[in-house]
Amino acid sequence: TQKTDDSQQTQGGDNETGDGGTQLNPDDTVKTYKQVVDAYGNPVDVPENVGSVATTGSAAVMVTILGGGSMLTAVDENTAYNQVISSNITGAQTLWSGSGGSAISDDNFARLLELKPDVVIETSASKSITEQQAQQLAEAEISYLVIPEPSSLGNVEVAVKTLGEVLGDKSGDGGSNAPAMADKYVSWVESAVNAASVVSGSRPSTGDDEETFSNDFYTLYIDGWDDSAYYRLYSEQYTTLEGYGCAVVKNGATTSCKTISSYLSYAGVTNTGSLYGITSKSLYFTPLISAYRTMEITGSMADGMVTAGQKLLEQDNASLGTANFPILLAADRHTANAILSSELWAVYPHINSGDGSFNSDGFLDEDGNLVRTQISGEYEIVVNPCGLACSWISGSCESVLESVWAAWRFYGGLTESEVRDYISDFYSTFYSYELSSNEIDQILEGN
Repeated sequence: TQKTDDSQQTQGGDNETGDGGTQLNPDDTVKTYKQVVDAYGNPVDVPENVGSVATTGSAAVMVTILGGGSMLTAVDENTAYNQVISSNITGAQTLWSGSGGSAISDDNFARLLELKPDVVIETSASKSITEQQAQQLAEAEISYLVIPEPSSLGNVEVAVKTLGEVLGDKSGDGGSNAPAMADKYVSWVESAVNAASVVSGSRPSTGDDEETFSNDFYTLYIDGWDDSAYYRLYSEQYTTLEGYGCAVVKNGATTSCKTISSYLSYAGVTNTGSLYGITSKSLYFTPLISAYRTMEITGSMADGMVTAGQKLLEQDNASLGTANFPILLAADRHTANAILSSELWAVYPHINSGDGSFNSDGFLDEDGNLVRTQISGEYEIVVNPCGLACSWISGSCESVLESVWAAWRFYGGLTESEVRDYISDFYSTFYSYELSSNEIDQILEGN
Protein backbone atom coordinates (compact mmCIF):
# COMPACT_ATOMS: atom_id res chain seq x y z
CA THR A 1 0.00 0.00 0.00
CA GLN A 2 1.01 3.60 -0.44
CA LYS A 3 0.13 6.73 1.47
CA THR A 4 0.98 10.31 0.48
CA ASP A 5 1.98 12.71 3.24
CA ASP A 6 1.42 16.51 2.96
CA SER A 7 0.15 16.19 -0.61
CA GLN A 8 -1.00 19.78 -1.00
CA GLN A 9 -1.09 21.04 -4.59
CA THR A 10 -0.08 24.52 -5.71
CA GLN A 11 -0.31 26.56 -8.90
CA GLY A 12 2.46 28.03 -11.03
CA GLY A 13 6.17 28.22 -10.24
CA ASP A 14 9.13 26.54 -11.81
CA ASN A 15 7.86 23.05 -11.04
CA GLU A 16 4.76 23.12 -13.23
CA THR A 17 3.81 19.79 -14.69
CA GLY A 18 2.44 21.36 -17.89
CA ASP A 19 -0.97 19.75 -17.31
CA GLY A 20 -3.24 22.54 -16.11
CA GLY A 21 -0.41 24.23 -14.25
CA THR A 22 -0.60 21.81 -11.29
CA GLN A 23 2.50 20.81 -9.33
CA LEU A 24 3.33 18.80 -6.25
CA ASN A 25 4.92 20.42 -3.24
CA PRO A 26 8.67 19.68 -3.41
CA ASP A 27 8.50 18.32 0.18
CA ASP A 28 5.87 15.70 -0.70
CA THR A 29 6.84 12.11 0.10
CA VAL A 30 5.17 8.82 -0.64
CA LYS A 31 5.51 6.31 2.22
CA THR A 32 5.18 2.67 1.29
CA TYR A 33 3.75 0.21 3.79
CA LYS A 34 4.00 -3.53 4.39
CA GLN A 35 1.88 -5.79 6.55
CA VAL A 36 3.01 -7.86 9.52
CA VAL A 37 0.93 -10.01 11.84
CA ASP A 38 0.55 -8.90 15.47
CA ALA A 39 0.28 -11.03 18.62
CA TYR A 40 -3.46 -11.49 18.05
CA GLY A 41 -3.18 -12.66 14.45
CA ASN A 42 -4.24 -9.34 12.97
CA PRO A 43 -2.46 -7.70 10.00
CA VAL A 44 -0.83 -4.36 10.85
CA ASP A 45 0.54 -1.79 8.41
CA VAL A 46 4.09 -0.64 9.16
CA PRO A 47 6.39 1.45 6.96
CA GLU A 48 8.38 -0.48 4.40
CA ASN A 49 11.51 1.31 5.53
CA VAL A 50 11.44 1.57 9.34
CA GLY A 51 14.11 3.89 10.67
CA SER A 52 12.89 4.71 14.18
CA VAL A 53 11.18 2.64 16.89
CA ALA A 54 9.72 3.51 20.29
CA THR A 55 9.38 0.59 22.70
CA THR A 56 10.19 -0.71 26.17
CA GLY A 57 11.63 -3.63 28.12
CA SER A 58 12.31 -6.93 26.38
CA ALA A 59 11.08 -5.56 23.02
CA ALA A 60 13.68 -2.77 23.19
CA VAL A 61 16.42 -5.34 23.78
CA MET A 62 15.20 -7.36 20.79
CA VAL A 63 15.27 -4.25 18.58
CA THR A 64 18.85 -3.60 19.72
CA ILE A 65 19.88 -7.17 18.84
CA LEU A 66 18.21 -7.21 15.44
CA GLY A 67 18.54 -3.68 14.13
CA GLY A 68 20.92 -1.85 16.42
CA GLY A 69 20.29 0.55 19.28
CA SER A 70 20.41 3.59 17.01
CA MET A 71 16.93 2.65 15.75
CA LEU A 72 15.45 3.31 19.18
CA THR A 73 14.03 6.81 19.47
CA ALA A 74 12.20 6.38 22.80
CA VAL A 75 12.67 3.80 25.59
CA ASP A 76 12.04 3.14 29.30
CA GLU A 77 14.40 4.08 32.14
CA ASN A 78 15.71 0.54 32.68
CA THR A 79 16.67 0.18 29.03
CA ALA A 80 18.25 3.62 28.88
CA TYR A 81 20.56 2.80 31.79
CA ASN A 82 21.11 -0.90 31.08
CA GLN A 83 24.82 -1.59 31.54
CA VAL A 84 24.97 -4.03 28.61
CA ILE A 85 23.06 -2.26 25.83
CA SER A 86 22.95 1.44 26.85
CA SER A 87 26.13 2.24 24.92
CA ASN A 88 24.40 1.05 21.74
CA ILE A 89 21.40 3.32 22.25
CA THR A 90 22.24 6.73 20.85
CA GLY A 91 19.83 9.63 21.07
CA ALA A 92 16.82 7.74 22.45
CA GLN A 93 14.63 9.74 24.81
CA THR A 94 13.54 8.18 28.10
CA LEU A 95 9.75 8.46 28.10
CA TRP A 96 8.61 5.53 30.27
CA SER A 97 9.39 5.08 33.97
CA GLY A 98 10.96 1.89 35.30
CA SER A 99 10.71 -1.02 32.87
CA GLY A 100 7.82 0.54 30.95
CA GLY A 101 5.29 -1.82 32.48
CA SER A 102 2.82 1.00 33.08
CA ALA A 103 1.38 3.49 30.61
CA ILE A 104 3.39 6.45 29.43
CA SER A 105 2.37 9.76 31.05
CA ASP A 106 0.29 12.28 29.10
CA ASP A 107 3.18 14.75 28.92
CA ASN A 108 5.62 12.11 27.70
CA PHE A 109 3.06 10.79 25.23
CA ALA A 110 2.84 14.28 23.76
CA ARG A 111 6.63 14.19 23.37
CA LEU A 112 6.32 10.77 21.70
CA LEU A 113 3.89 12.20 19.16
CA GLU A 114 6.34 15.02 18.44
CA LEU A 115 9.13 12.49 17.85
CA LYS A 116 6.85 10.70 15.35
CA PRO A 117 8.63 7.32 15.31
CA ASP A 118 7.87 5.01 12.41
CA VAL A 119 6.42 2.40 14.75
CA VAL A 120 5.56 2.02 18.45
CA ILE A 121 5.91 -1.54 19.73
CA GLU A 122 4.85 -3.28 22.93
CA THR A 123 4.40 -6.86 24.10
CA SER A 124 0.97 -8.35 24.76
CA ALA A 125 1.69 -8.44 28.50
CA SER A 126 2.77 -4.79 28.63
CA LYS A 127 0.64 -1.80 29.50
CA SER A 128 2.98 0.84 28.11
CA ILE A 129 0.31 2.22 25.76
CA THR A 130 -3.36 2.70 26.66
CA GLU A 131 -6.20 2.05 24.22
CA GLN A 132 -6.81 5.79 23.95
CA GLN A 133 -3.14 6.42 23.22
CA ALA A 134 -3.17 3.66 20.58
CA GLN A 135 -6.03 5.48 18.88
CA GLN A 136 -4.10 8.73 18.98
CA LEU A 137 -1.12 6.99 17.36
CA ALA A 138 -3.40 5.87 14.54
CA GLU A 139 -4.68 9.42 14.09
CA ALA A 140 -1.09 10.66 13.92
CA GLU A 141 -0.33 7.95 11.30
CA ILE A 142 2.21 6.26 13.58
CA SER A 143 2.15 2.47 13.28
CA TYR A 144 1.40 0.58 16.48
CA LEU A 145 2.32 -3.11 16.83
CA VAL A 146 1.82 -5.63 19.64
CA ILE A 147 4.17 -8.63 19.64
CA PRO A 148 3.72 -11.80 21.75
CA GLU A 149 4.54 -11.79 25.45
CA PRO A 150 8.01 -13.41 25.71
CA SER A 151 6.96 -15.98 28.32
CA SER A 152 7.90 -19.04 26.25
CA LEU A 153 10.40 -20.02 23.59
CA GLY A 154 7.66 -20.21 20.96
CA ASN A 155 6.48 -16.69 21.76
CA VAL A 156 10.02 -15.30 21.74
CA GLU A 157 10.76 -16.85 18.36
CA VAL A 158 7.56 -15.36 16.87
CA ALA A 159 8.35 -11.97 18.39
CA VAL A 160 11.91 -11.98 17.07
CA LYS A 161 10.87 -13.06 13.57
CA THR A 162 8.12 -10.41 13.51
CA LEU A 163 10.57 -7.69 14.55
CA GLY A 164 12.97 -8.95 11.88
CA GLU A 165 10.24 -8.33 9.29
CA VAL A 166 9.48 -4.90 10.71
CA LEU A 167 13.08 -3.67 10.85
CA GLY A 168 14.06 -5.17 7.51
CA ASP A 169 17.39 -5.60 5.75
CA LYS A 170 19.49 -2.43 5.87
CA SER A 171 22.83 -4.07 5.18
CA GLY A 172 22.99 -2.33 1.79
CA ASP A 173 23.04 1.02 3.62
CA GLY A 174 25.61 -0.06 6.20
CA GLY A 175 22.99 -1.18 8.72
CA SER A 176 21.85 -4.55 10.03
CA ASN A 177 20.08 -7.35 8.24
CA ALA A 178 17.36 -7.86 10.86
CA PRO A 179 15.66 -10.91 9.24
CA ALA A 180 19.03 -12.68 8.98
CA MET A 181 19.84 -11.83 12.60
CA ALA A 182 16.40 -13.16 13.64
CA ASP A 183 17.19 -16.45 11.90
CA LYS A 184 20.58 -16.57 13.63
CA TYR A 185 18.93 -15.99 17.01
CA VAL A 186 16.33 -18.73 16.46
CA SER A 187 19.03 -21.18 15.38
CA TRP A 188 21.14 -20.39 18.45
CA VAL A 189 18.34 -20.76 21.00
CA GLU A 190 17.03 -23.98 19.49
CA SER A 191 20.54 -25.42 19.62
CA ALA A 192 20.79 -24.44 23.31
CA VAL A 193 17.38 -25.89 24.15
CA ASN A 194 18.26 -29.08 22.29
CA ALA A 195 21.43 -29.42 24.35
CA ALA A 196 19.43 -29.13 27.57
CA SER A 197 16.63 -31.46 26.48
CA VAL A 198 18.96 -34.16 25.12
CA VAL A 199 20.76 -34.55 28.44
CA SER A 200 17.44 -34.60 30.29
CA GLY A 201 15.94 -37.15 27.92
CA SER A 202 12.79 -35.09 27.47
CA ARG A 203 13.65 -33.85 23.95
CA PRO A 204 10.69 -31.44 23.66
CA SER A 205 9.62 -29.82 20.40
CA THR A 206 10.52 -26.13 20.38
CA GLY A 207 7.61 -25.42 18.05
CA ASP A 208 4.82 -26.57 20.36
CA ASP A 209 4.63 -24.97 23.78
CA GLU A 210 1.53 -27.00 24.67
CA GLU A 211 3.38 -30.33 24.43
CA THR A 212 3.62 -32.35 27.64
CA PHE A 213 7.16 -33.38 28.49
CA SER A 214 8.22 -36.35 30.59
CA ASN A 215 10.10 -34.56 33.35
CA ASP A 216 12.05 -36.39 36.02
CA PHE A 217 12.89 -33.53 38.38
CA TYR A 218 10.79 -31.10 40.39
CA THR A 219 11.18 -27.72 41.98
CA LEU A 220 8.94 -24.95 43.30
CA TYR A 221 9.56 -21.37 42.28
CA ILE A 222 8.95 -18.97 45.21
CA ASP A 223 8.09 -15.57 43.77
CA GLY A 224 8.71 -13.54 46.91
CA TRP A 225 8.56 -13.24 50.68
CA ASP A 226 6.16 -11.09 52.70
CA ASP A 227 7.91 -10.04 55.92
CA SER A 228 4.72 -8.50 57.31
CA ALA A 229 2.50 -11.59 56.83
CA TYR A 230 1.36 -13.02 60.18
CA TYR A 231 0.97 -16.78 60.50
CA ARG A 232 -0.65 -18.77 63.28
CA LEU A 233 -1.07 -22.54 63.69
CA TYR A 234 -3.64 -23.01 66.45
CA SER A 235 -6.58 -24.81 68.06
CA GLU A 236 -9.14 -23.57 70.58
CA GLN A 237 -6.72 -24.26 73.42
CA TYR A 238 -3.24 -23.86 71.99
CA THR A 239 -1.20 -21.75 69.61
CA THR A 240 1.39 -24.17 68.31
CA LEU A 241 3.30 -21.79 66.03
CA GLU A 242 3.03 -18.08 65.27
CA GLY A 243 5.22 -15.40 63.81
CA TYR A 244 5.82 -13.15 60.82
CA GLY A 245 6.98 -13.86 57.29
CA CYS A 246 5.57 -16.12 54.61
CA ALA A 247 6.47 -17.34 51.12
CA VAL A 248 4.46 -16.12 48.14
CA VAL A 249 3.80 -18.29 45.08
CA LYS A 250 2.04 -17.26 41.87
CA ASN A 251 -0.34 -19.26 39.73
CA GLY A 252 0.55 -20.85 36.42
CA ALA A 253 -1.01 -18.06 34.35
CA THR A 254 1.30 -15.30 35.58
CA THR A 255 4.26 -14.29 33.42
CA SER A 256 6.94 -15.32 35.91
CA CYS A 257 5.42 -18.76 36.52
CA LYS A 258 4.80 -19.39 32.81
CA THR A 259 8.34 -18.36 31.89
CA ILE A 260 10.06 -20.39 34.61
CA SER A 261 7.89 -23.44 33.95
CA SER A 262 8.39 -23.32 30.18
CA TYR A 263 12.18 -23.12 30.17
CA LEU A 264 12.69 -25.53 33.08
CA SER A 265 10.61 -28.11 31.23
CA TYR A 266 13.13 -28.23 28.37
CA ALA A 267 15.69 -29.43 30.91
CA GLY A 268 13.31 -32.05 32.30
CA VAL A 269 12.40 -30.06 35.43
CA THR A 270 8.79 -29.36 36.51
CA ASN A 271 7.87 -26.24 38.45
CA THR A 272 5.07 -27.63 40.62
CA GLY A 273 3.40 -24.21 40.81
CA SER A 274 2.31 -24.72 37.19
CA LEU A 275 0.41 -27.94 37.93
CA TYR A 276 -2.53 -26.48 39.80
CA GLY A 277 -5.42 -24.31 38.72
CA ILE A 278 -4.92 -21.81 41.51
CA THR A 279 -7.44 -19.08 40.79
CA SER A 280 -5.87 -16.28 42.77
CA LYS A 281 -2.93 -14.45 41.22
CA SER A 282 -0.56 -14.87 44.18
CA LEU A 283 -0.93 -16.92 47.34
CA TYR A 284 0.81 -17.55 50.64
CA PHE A 285 2.27 -21.02 50.98
CA THR A 286 3.62 -23.08 53.87
CA PRO A 287 4.82 -26.72 53.77
CA LEU A 288 3.01 -27.56 57.05
CA ILE A 289 -0.26 -29.52 57.10
CA SER A 290 -2.26 -30.38 60.22
CA ALA A 291 -5.56 -32.23 60.61
CA TYR A 292 -6.00 -30.91 64.15
CA ARG A 293 -4.81 -27.33 63.88
CA THR A 294 -5.85 -24.36 61.75
CA MET A 295 -3.14 -22.59 59.76
CA GLU A 296 -4.07 -18.94 59.30
CA ILE A 297 -2.02 -16.36 57.41
CA THR A 298 -2.92 -12.70 57.08
CA GLY A 299 -1.18 -10.07 55.00
CA SER A 300 -1.48 -7.77 52.02
CA MET A 301 0.94 -9.18 49.44
CA ALA A 302 -1.11 -12.19 48.40
CA ASP A 303 -4.74 -12.94 47.54
CA GLY A 304 -5.13 -15.94 49.83
CA MET A 305 -3.48 -19.16 50.86
CA VAL A 306 -2.65 -22.38 49.01
CA THR A 307 -4.96 -25.10 50.29
CA ALA A 308 -3.54 -28.16 51.99
CA GLY A 309 -4.71 -30.33 49.09
CA GLN A 310 -2.36 -28.58 46.69
CA LYS A 311 0.81 -30.30 47.77
CA LEU A 312 3.31 -28.16 45.90
CA LEU A 313 6.24 -29.96 47.50
CA GLU A 314 4.98 -33.52 46.99
CA GLN A 315 4.76 -35.08 43.52
CA ASP A 316 4.44 -38.79 42.75
CA ASN A 317 7.29 -40.44 44.68
CA ALA A 318 9.25 -37.18 45.06
CA SER A 319 9.09 -34.51 47.73
CA LEU A 320 11.34 -31.60 48.64
CA GLY A 321 14.57 -32.99 49.98
CA THR A 322 14.58 -36.19 47.91
CA ALA A 323 16.83 -36.98 44.94
CA ASN A 324 14.30 -35.83 42.32
CA PHE A 325 13.25 -32.72 44.26
CA PRO A 326 16.58 -31.32 45.45
CA ILE A 327 16.17 -27.58 44.95
CA LEU A 328 13.77 -24.80 45.89
CA LEU A 329 14.03 -21.79 43.54
CA ALA A 330 13.76 -18.28 44.99
CA ALA A 331 13.23 -15.02 43.13
CA ASP A 332 15.86 -13.13 45.10
CA ARG A 333 18.39 -13.36 47.90
CA HIS A 334 16.03 -11.90 50.53
CA THR A 335 13.46 -14.62 49.83
CA ALA A 336 16.11 -17.34 50.00
CA ASN A 337 17.52 -16.10 53.30
CA ALA A 338 14.05 -15.74 54.81
CA ILE A 339 13.18 -19.34 53.94
CA LEU A 340 16.44 -20.51 55.48
CA SER A 341 15.55 -18.95 58.82
CA SER A 342 11.80 -19.76 58.88
CA GLU A 343 10.41 -22.43 61.19
CA LEU A 344 7.72 -23.07 58.56
CA TRP A 345 10.39 -24.32 56.14
CA ALA A 346 12.52 -26.26 58.62
CA VAL A 347 13.48 -29.91 58.06
CA TYR A 348 11.68 -31.90 60.77
CA PRO A 349 12.44 -35.51 61.76
CA HIS A 350 10.58 -38.61 60.64
CA ILE A 351 8.11 -39.66 63.33
CA ASN A 352 6.62 -43.11 63.93
CA SER A 353 3.81 -43.31 66.46
CA GLY A 354 3.63 -46.24 68.82
CA ASP A 355 0.08 -47.14 67.79
CA GLY A 356 0.88 -46.87 64.09
CA SER A 357 -1.54 -43.97 63.51
CA PHE A 358 1.09 -41.93 61.71
CA ASN A 359 4.43 -42.38 60.02
CA SER A 360 5.63 -39.15 58.49
CA ASP A 361 7.93 -36.12 58.65
CA GLY A 362 6.94 -33.37 61.06
CA PHE A 363 6.47 -32.70 64.76
CA LEU A 364 3.88 -33.28 67.48
CA ASP A 365 1.58 -30.54 68.70
CA GLU A 366 0.57 -30.00 72.34
CA ASP A 367 -2.03 -32.77 72.11
CA GLY A 368 0.38 -35.28 70.62
CA ASN A 369 -1.05 -34.99 67.12
CA LEU A 370 1.17 -34.86 64.07
CA VAL A 371 1.83 -31.58 62.29
CA ARG A 372 3.06 -32.90 58.97
CA THR A 373 5.57 -31.22 56.66
CA GLN A 374 5.87 -31.73 52.91
CA ILE A 375 9.66 -31.57 53.29
CA SER A 376 11.39 -34.95 53.45
CA GLY A 377 15.02 -33.98 53.96
CA GLU A 378 17.77 -31.43 53.48
CA TYR A 379 17.37 -29.32 50.35
CA GLU A 380 19.05 -26.41 48.58
CA ILE A 381 17.58 -22.94 48.28
CA VAL A 382 18.87 -21.42 45.07
CA VAL A 383 18.35 -17.86 43.83
CA ASN A 384 17.30 -18.04 40.20
CA PRO A 385 19.90 -16.54 37.83
CA CYS A 386 19.26 -13.08 36.44
CA GLY A 387 20.82 -11.59 33.32
CA LEU A 388 22.62 -8.27 33.27
CA ALA A 389 20.64 -7.21 30.20
CA CYS A 390 17.34 -9.03 30.77
CA SER A 391 15.51 -10.92 33.48
CA TRP A 392 15.29 -14.65 32.86
CA ILE A 393 12.21 -14.86 35.07
CA SER A 394 10.13 -12.07 33.53
CA GLY A 395 10.45 -13.46 30.02
CA SER A 396 12.93 -12.16 27.48
CA CYS A 397 15.17 -13.15 24.60
CA GLU A 398 17.68 -14.25 27.27
CA SER A 399 15.38 -16.64 29.16
CA VAL A 400 16.53 -19.60 27.06
CA LEU A 401 19.67 -19.65 29.23
CA GLU A 402 17.46 -20.92 32.08
CA SER A 403 17.23 -24.27 30.28
CA VAL A 404 20.97 -24.91 30.01
CA TRP A 405 21.49 -23.64 33.57
CA ALA A 406 18.85 -26.05 34.91
CA ALA A 407 20.41 -29.00 33.07
CA TRP A 408 23.62 -28.29 35.00
CA ARG A 409 22.22 -27.20 38.36
CA PHE A 410 19.63 -29.92 38.93
CA TYR A 411 21.43 -33.05 37.77
CA GLY A 412 24.76 -32.23 36.14
CA GLY A 413 23.64 -32.94 32.58
CA LEU A 414 25.88 -30.06 31.50
CA THR A 415 28.96 -28.83 33.32
CA GLU A 416 29.25 -25.42 34.95
CA SER A 417 31.97 -24.59 32.43
CA GLU A 418 29.62 -25.38 29.53
CA VAL A 419 26.89 -23.20 31.01
CA ARG A 420 29.29 -20.31 31.49
CA ASP A 421 30.34 -20.71 27.85
CA TYR A 422 26.70 -20.57 26.72
CA ILE A 423 26.12 -17.37 28.69
CA SER A 424 29.32 -15.78 27.44
CA ASP A 425 28.61 -16.73 23.83
CA PHE A 426 25.05 -15.35 23.99
CA TYR A 427 26.24 -11.97 25.26
CA SER A 428 29.06 -11.82 22.74
CA THR A 429 26.91 -12.89 19.79
CA PHE A 430 23.78 -10.86 20.40
CA TYR A 431 24.84 -7.94 22.61
CA SER A 432 28.43 -7.57 21.34
CA TYR A 433 29.33 -7.55 25.04
CA GLU A 434 32.24 -9.50 26.48
CA LEU A 435 31.38 -10.71 29.97
CA SER A 436 34.03 -10.91 32.65
CA SER A 437 34.22 -13.99 34.85
CA ASN A 438 32.90 -11.89 37.74
CA GLU A 439 29.91 -10.76 35.69
CA ILE A 440 29.04 -14.36 34.85
CA ASP A 441 29.23 -15.09 38.61
CA GLN A 442 26.75 -12.25 39.21
CA ILE A 443 24.36 -13.69 36.64
CA LEU A 444 24.53 -17.22 38.09
CA GLU A 445 24.07 -15.93 41.63
CA GLY A 446 21.00 -13.91 40.66
CA ASN A 447 22.63 -10.60 41.54
